[in-house]
Amino acid sequence: MTGPARAVLCLEHLPGLMLPLLLATATTDAVACDPSADDCDPLRFRIGAGVGVAQIDEDNVFLDTTSNAYRVFARYALSDHVSFELAAMSLDDIVEVYPLRTPTQTAVADASGVSLAAILTLPLSERFSLLGKAGALSWSADARDVDDTGVDPMLGLALEFRLTNALTVGIGYDLYRLGNVDSRVTTAQLSFGF
Repeated sequence: MTGPARAVLCLEHLPGLMLPLLLATATTDAVACDPSADDCDPLRFRIGAGVGVAQIDEDNVFLDTTSNAYRVFARYALSDHVSFELAAMSLDDIVEVYPLRTPTQTAVADASGVSLAAILTLPLSERFSLLGKAGALSWSADARDVDDTGVDPMLGLALEFRLTNALTVGIGYDLYRLGNVDSRVTTAQLSFGF
């Protein structure tokens, strides 16, 4: 199964992947702490992972498809509002379609990269935060026996919900430019602070 059908399959299974985690968290005695409270020790390091889909468009080629997207990240907070994130991402099974060729040709591509971004955090409430990020992505792509690499800017937004002082879930939306390919990645994320 490829293309949009595969992306829908991935999205259908996302709630099933998150449900056991949420149930396990709901049964613990841990509660989120208020960062302004005297007994709350802010957690400066955070590691996490995300899974989702990428919408991909390519200049000068008929490519408008979806792909599975995966990312892992490590974050260090300088303060309650400023942090830096080092992340690795992977886009799998990007299906390229070339309808103007006779016969119509398709190819499967994979892309991966490492990004470094500065993050600004805006607390919306005691548990919800909005994050904006900007940085650079060093990427490589393999398609039709052709390898391509580059470094391009990236932007992102995320909405995070703090389940406990250490455990956070969120939805992320990242914009990557891979040469002449635009990738809009939406992921469900889970992170742990220490």
